[in-house]
Amino acid sequence: MSEEKWLIIIADSGAYSLKNLEHITYKGMVPVICAKKNIKNQPIKELKEKFYFNTDFIPKEWSIKLFLKIYRFHPMIEQGNSFNNTYYNASWMNTMGLDAAIKLRVTIYIIVLLKALTAYKLGRPDLVM
Repeated sequence: MSEEKWLIIIADSGAYSLKNLEHITYKGMVPVICAKKNIKNQPIKELKEKFYFNTDFIPKEWSIKLFLKIYRFHPMIEQGNSFNNTYYNASWMNTMGLDAAIKLRVTIYIIVLLKALTAYKLGRPDLVM
């Protein structure tokens, strides 16, 4: 299996820790991860109402506007994965290793794509998602 080079990691505050941010940066990626507002020993700033980020990990050449534009993908990513545990038993994915988790995730996306394609071919766009 080939390794992909990811450039950005987008996550909500559940994934936030200074250690995570440092590790993501060490791996050559940009962490776009919300912080909790009550963190006092790090440069946490409210960039948008109720959205806090560690400004040490925003690339200097990026504007705040660009950073927030990238973060706006977060709800779409979450929505796209929300059905996985309910319908495709993906809740056990974290116990089976990276290769198996990738295979399961790809299988789930293939099923979703086939479902959308079938709905389209049947002329039933209401069934696409």
